[in-house]
Amino acid sequence: MADVSSGRMAASARKGKVHARISLSAAASPAPTASALGGLNSVGCFLIILGAAVIVYIPVINGGFVWDDEPWITANRLVRAENRSVWQALWAIWSGSESVEYYPLTTTLHWLEWRIFGANAPAFHAVNVLLHGGNAVLVWRVLKTIGVPGAWLAGLIFAIHPVNAATAAWISEGKNTFSVLLYLSSFLAFVRFERTARVRWYFGALLFFAGGLLAKTHGAFIPAIFVLYAWWRHGLSSLATDTKSSAGELLALRISNLVLGCLGLLGGMVATFYLWTVWKQSHSNPADPVIVATNMLVDGGIRMTFLMLPVVLMGSGWVGLIAAKLTGRVNKHLLRTVGFFQLSALLGTTTVWFHEAVAEHIEMGGVARRFANAGSAMWWYFGKTLAPIELAAVYPPWRFDQPTLGEFLPLAGVIAVFLVLWRFRRIIARHALFAFGAFALLILPVLGFVTMAYARGGSLVADHLQYLPNVPLIAAVASGVALIWNLRSARAWRAGIAAAMILALLAMSSYTWARATVYQSEESLWRDTLAKNPDTWQGHNRLGELLFCAWRLRRRSRTLPTSRRVEAGPCSESQ
Repeated sequence: MADVSSGRMAASARKGKVHARISLSAAASPAPTASALGGLNSVGCFLIILGAAVIVYIPVINGGFVWDDEPWITANRLVRAENRSVWQALWAIWSGSESVEYYPLTTTLHWLEWRIFGANAPAFHAVNVLLHGGNAVLVWRVLKTIGVPGAWLAGLIFAIHPVNAATAAWISEGKNTFSVLLYLSSFLAFVRFERTARVRWYFGALLFFAGGLLAKTHGAFIPAIFVLYAWWRHGLSSLATDTKSSAGELLALRISNLVLGCLGLLGGMVATFYLWTVWKQSHSNPADPVIVATNMLVDGGIRMTFLMLPVVLMGSGWVGLIAAKLTGRVNKHLLRTVGFFQLSALLGTTTVWFHEAVAEHIEMGGVARRFANAGSAMWWYFGKTLAPIELAAVYPPWRFDQPTLGEFLPLAGVIAVFLVLWRFRRIIARHALFAFGAFALLILPVLGFVTMAYARGGSLVADHLQYLPNVPLIAAVASGVALIWNLRSARAWRAGIAAAMILALLAMSSYTWARATVYQSEESLWRDTLAKNPDTWQGHNRLGELLFCAWRLRRRSRTLPTSRRVEAGPCSESQ
């Protein structure tokens, strides 16, 4: 009996290894991509993806500035930089001394655009659309590099997906398009480093990732995706045992972790000293307007959020120093990601610092409500990616009171999905777990666990917040289509799949064209929003202001000489 039992166990183990080997080979080997769905070469894929991204956004190319374009660009002193030299303007941007939010690389891009184009909104739109087209191309290249079937189809869907119109057609969301361009470049460089162990790819990945964080920190959890990718490609056992690295790689990892570790410790000490200074001054002069404006105090002490930031910084610093010390003795796949986690800690805490320092109360609910809303928001975003219908610039308000037990069901559903996928991870569910896990990590920063400025309007969700998290879900859909295509070689089978995909792509393109038209002007944006969400106060305020300005312009134009009427603009300073 013992022999029989041991034989069964050995057979089961061999079966599990076979499943794992099949799964890994499917992930690591180049899967059918363009050739699987029509025989397109790389140049053809590039032209189709980029061309589609440009064509669907033609309506917005001649559009104007709308909504947040005012505080971010047209009324932003850092962007306009009037009466400042180049160095003074750049110092003001990068020092953060005049910033409400610290996205210095994006602000520098807008500053450069303003110097070149002035207040020419179509030029700003053209740059943003081209950045979006570049992102779509990078989606294709990244997925093709890691061997995901239907990579070119994923890039095409990303280019024309209607949800992405809230980013590609909105100038102030250049922080999305610009940062995602850098994040995808970082991922591509990291994958090439992981395969070749060439140090230049590692430092390139670090540089691109730092740039993405400086453009917008919504990709702070990408290092966790690097770990997830290593598991997906190499398996759990490799994450526990693989320590072999070249001498050049070990030196690069040791230097980067040491430098970033020192920066983390230094940042933590500087933040601690600053908080101590604020606390000391608050006790000597509690009414000091400068101290009050920092928004760091509560009941005579420093707010807990600010107290945690130096802890995070110094903790990341110690992790970096320990990783530098243990280089070559711990798993190389995990060690390769330490520098990225340190960058996320350094620049992520900076973003939180600036957000929390704004003296504005934004209702997000208690801890229980935040967890309940996070589950609902995750499924909401999941649904908008798969079925992008009834899109709007502002959605109805969410609840922020104490949740009922039933409101935790969406969160329970998320947990259940992960458990099921993990249970069947040795077969096809491994790929689904990678896609769904990457989506969850990318959407995590905007699920409401931390205070978001956007939530001041009462809504927890927005189309532009899922621009980057769309990528893994779109990749999963495109991969599924490619796999179904390859199930049978019958002409009728493939003709049916091709027809269905063409209809879906045309439908998405048409809706994206319509959404781009909505973002042409402030009036069209708010009329569309109010038609779908009549109670949004932003819509009533902005549209009311716009109509009042138009009325005042018409009234003033009747009293101006004909030669001067062209000078007047809605609510312009000349009026």
